[in-house]
Amino acid sequence: MLVALYILPAMFITYKFKIENSFTGTVLGIWFLISAYIPWAIPVFTMPAPNGDFSIGSETFHWVDSSRLEWFTHENDSDLREVMVQAWYPSEDSNSIVPNPYMDFMKLRSKTLASAGKIPAFLPSHLDMIMTNTRKEVDCSERLGKYPVFIFSHGITGSRHLHQVLFEHLAARGYVVFAPDHSFDANLTIFPDGKIADYRSEITGDPDSILIREKQINTRAFDIGFIIDQAKKIESGIIDSKLSGKLDLNRVALGGHSYGGATAILASHNHEIIKACVVLDGWISPIPDKVISEGIDVPFLFMGRPSWDDSDYPGNYERLADLIADSSNEQYDLRINHTLHLDYTDIPLMSPLVKHVMDVGELSPSTTLPLINDLVLGFLEMHLLERDHNGFKKALHNNLLISGSRILGLTSEGSYKAMEGYGPVGVAKASLEAVVRQIGWELGSEGITANTIQAGITPTRALTKISDDWEKWVEKTKERNPMKRVTTPEDVAGLISLLLNDKANFINCSTIFCDGGEHRSL
Repeated sequence: MLVALYILPAMFITYKFKIENSFTGTVLGIWFLISAYIPWAIPVFTMPAPNGDFSIGSETFHWVDSSRLEWFTHENDSDLREVMVQAWYPSEDSNSIVPNPYMDFMKLRSKTLASAGKIPAFLPSHLDMIMTNTRKEVDCSERLGKYPVFIFSHGITGSRHLHQVLFEHLAARGYVVFAPDHSFDANLTIFPDGKIADYRSEITGDPDSILIREKQINTRAFDIGFIIDQAKKIESGIIDSKLSGKLDLNRVALGGHSYGGATAILASHNHEIIKACVVLDGWISPIPDKVISEGIDVPFLFMGRPSWDDSDYPGNYERLADLIADSSNEQYDLRINHTLHLDYTDIPLMSPLVKHVMDVGELSPSTTLPLINDLVLGFLEMHLLERDHNGFKKALHNNLLISGSRILGLTSEGSYKAMEGYGPVGVAKASLEAVVRQIGWELGSEGITANTIQAGITPTRALTKISDDWEKWVEKTKERNPMKRVTTPEDVAGLISLLLNDKANFINCSTIFCDGGEHRSL
């Protein structure tokens, strides 16, 4: 359609006036180039059609938290915290109402979106022309009675609108999704009375100060707690809503992208009502040390880009590893090759240019978005609904475990040797070795190997939690180790790197020692 708007006038002018002038011809040539370029650069894309059993409805709420003052508007010390929250939910109505546009108020939003993404203002200007699969304020389906709840937090300068592909996927499969715009932290929040909360995340000082971010993340976590409280009022009928009586508040999960991932982790730590946590390329650095050291007690799925080494926070995954080590429930840490930070949003759909100017990887969104959707849905099905859902395992196997994949487990000599204070860990390590051997045997024919690495005594935070005498363990190890030192994390990382090499593709169902010969000494 857009192509025709440019090409047809040019063709008409050329025919009508029989233009032979070189200058005019050049101008028309440029016109023809533009006519082809613009629809490619800013396509009016089609939202992926969810493959669930439900149509999708939506309701938007403007809520004021009377218990909190707004710290972003320090010029007015009486301002209360306000948030806009949108819900996506299962519906039976698919035809009676025109679908929602992907984003509204584009005259206001396009400039701020462009500024946040450091892109030309014209690139996001067409997003109000994109129709979603969602219809506003249709009735919630009665089919299943009550529906599990998923609350999602966007990243800094982000928006609730930038994850609608995921939200629609979940709503079509029987979930109610709540997503706020964290006021003054979102790209732009527009309230019903026309008031605007612009992005002010940097007004408080150094925008990269972890201390500032820790204060900010607490505000976000309180937003999540506030939404939970409002959801309870919706369910009981105190708040009039299409969702009244439809929310299963015994099955609530949190999710988030980037800083929103950190928000979800903190809120999962703070609220017992939460049953699972999903993090998409989460920025872990601002999470308070207390939360990192205590971990979270709910099933936890992290998926993200292969590395943060080229970011401003290269230690992000080290902090994630500490969190996982100190968490007590099932955890998944998944890295998707050839992805970058914004692949975990809808942004790659908006223009093929974004991969050249923004944090977007090499994969097509037609590959990444279905993978992310299936992994999130499968994880929630297992841990909210206790279903033996094969979507999660299928997504892992079909998209992540291919020929040449490596499965590695970390074990210790406690798997076969009794040690003081190590009984439960020893049992777990022995089981791990047996499971990994079996995996290697079953998947070996597909070119997938599975091995365990037995590290020697390694002074880490985990060691300090095993025994109060851990320092004596370290000193005794130095004495008996043939190389007169303990194992370091770098030693283990080096062995992992070797096992990932193609030349190690015939090492399978084995335990490889990385301890300087410690296991051969008394």
